[in-house]
Amino acid sequence: MKIKIKIEKPQLDSIIQVLQKERQPAVVNSLVEKSEMYSYASAFQKLLKKQIEKALAFDSKPFVITFCFAEAYALWKYLKLSTTTDVYRANCCEIVRNQLHPQLV
Repeated sequence: MKIKIKIEKPQLDSIIQVLQKERQPAVVNSLVEKSEMYSYASAFQKLLKKQIEKALAFDSKPFVITFCFAEAYALWKYLKLSTTTDVYRANCCEIVRNQLHPQLV
């Protein structure tokens, strides 16, 4: 199942900054945690690749990023756990979570 989000470049940059500042658990014990970390790493890698692709794009047209279900769920979970105090970054995380949640349900 493919899950798509529509996002603009400044929002993508903010989400990547939020996810980079959050600390991921150093030790994972169960297979579920390991698979979740792998899915999150894969989703984060897609976000970084899209950021590199759009590095020279100065227009603010929204673009689509496609995730598989496991990647989208892991991204949704880690965005939900983010503790940023910056209002704009928190709003960007909320926008992406609101796009992911109806497609995950």
